[in-house]
Amino acid sequence: MASPKEERPREPRARRRRGRFSSLTWRILAINLLALVIVVAGMLYLDTYRRGLIEAKTAVLGAQGTVIAAALAESVVTGEDDGPLRIDEAVARQMFSRLIAPINTRARLYDAESNLLADSRSLAGAWASVQAASLPPPASLMEETTGAIYDWVVSKLPARRRLEPYRESAEPHGDDYAEIGAALDGALSSVLRDGGETGVILNLAIPVQRFKQVQGVLLLTADTADIEDKVRAVRFQILQISALALAITISLSLYLAGTIARPLYRLVEAVDAVRYGHQAGASIPEFPGRGDEIGDLSRALGDMILIAKVIARGALMRDECRGAHYKPEFAIPGPDSDKPAELREQAKKWCSAFKTQIDRWLKTTVAEYSEDGPKITYEEVDTSLIPPRPRTYGLKGAEIIDEVWRDMGRDFGAVGISAAATPTRR
Repeated sequence: MASPKEERPREPRARRRRGRFSSLTWRILAINLLALVIVVAGMLYLDTYRRGLIEAKTAVLGAQGTVIAAALAESVVTGEDDGPLRIDEAVARQMFSRLIAPINTRARLYDAESNLLADSRSLAGAWASVQAASLPPPASLMEETTGAIYDWVVSKLPARRRLEPYRESAEPHGDDYAEIGAALDGALSSVLRDGGETGVILNLAIPVQRFKQVQGVLLLTADTADIEDKVRAVRFQILQISALALAITISLSLYLAGTIARPLYRLVEAVDAVRYGHQAGASIPEFPGRGDEIGDLSRALGDMILIAKVIARGALMRDECRGAHYKPEFAIPGPDSDKPAELREQAKKWCSAFKTQIDRWLKTTVAEYSEDGPKITYEEVDTSLIPPRPRTYGLKGAEIIDEVWRDMGRDFGAVGISAAATPTRR
């Protein structure tokens, strides 16, 4: 038997408040945008693209430096008769300025003892006397905003490997850079360093050798501002395309959510209204133009509500207390006397009342649809094969009720009362 706590009716749950977007809409947006964000983030990283540009620049500088180093070796490396070879510093300065001018890259020349012989930044000459650069035009508000967004997005990308900082000493010497030592051993060596605000600095050391003897080192130094500009341009193109893809994704996601979330929410609201009676005459919204699962669900809920109304109305119209149609106000009081004669009279009254109910309500309920609600009619039940008999579950004097019912069956057999033995149920 159920406890009182279990029999207590459940409290109606509070109705949910709907925000501008439902949780289903947010889930659809999140799933669609997550894939786009991952793709865009991977494309914005562009580490492989940058590395390829740096390698290409290194190869170009290496080719140029190799030609310059070979020219220097032929023109400035001298030696007396069978004496040791050495770099003629005066000739080297003159030739160095002429050879370096076309590549417009900072270059330094070191001798075999790693002493600095020439620096293109400090050499005098018509080509180096004045250096001019055009200032970029003032940025518009849109460009400043776009640049700020770009810098913020780039700052959130995974950091590249940390580079050794680039430094120049007050008294420059070849020992300042490890790549010069490698070049003095006869190997072309390149190193990337962090130049701070100037970006990444590329140092390329090329041996100056004659007759396979290294007499010095040509050090070319270039920044990667042009590479960063290219990467920036590619990123801006990616961001522009991504912005368009983002707008399309959001629009399609909202459309998809609108075709799923909003109809579902309307159905939930309608079911809540029917369930808790928040609105009189509430009904399930119809989506006649939808042939998908939402339309099927709407039609199924509508049919379910219609059947529920038929069952409820049919039950309300039956004024009886018999079986599933239990109305306490029409319950038949059971016998309760301890005296056999009175108990038998009470059993007769009980059987008579029971016969009255089955004569009136032993019928099949037939419901017909109409716009104003179901129309209820009744059809007679054929009891020729299984005649009705009283249900004496737990009634006092059940044996006497069964006996009285059998006697009534013999007297009124024509009305369908069973005269067969009725087993007692307790």
